[in-house]
Amino acid sequence: LHGTLDNFKHVFGTVPPEQPSREFYRAVVEDLNLDEIWRVRPLLDGKAIIKELDLPKGPLVGVYLDDQTRWMLLNPTGTKEDCV
Repeated sequence: LHGTLDNFKHVFGTVPPEQPSREFYRAVVEDLNLDEIWRVRPLLDGKAIIKELDLPKGPLVGVYLDDQTRWMLLNPTGTKEDCV
């Protein structure tokens, strides 16, 4: 997180990293295109992951769902095919 904060020093100036300002959060959300990110639907649900990767049902599917979320945040224009 501190590495990320360093990238936005110009936004929050002298505000200590332990207490970033509302403006800082808004700038980060805007800069990283994360506004309303919670509305983005996963490219693949658990059933599709099981089918695509030929996995058994179980907790491993959740690991892949988490990985997919990270991948989608890093690749906002990525497609379902790219993700698989």
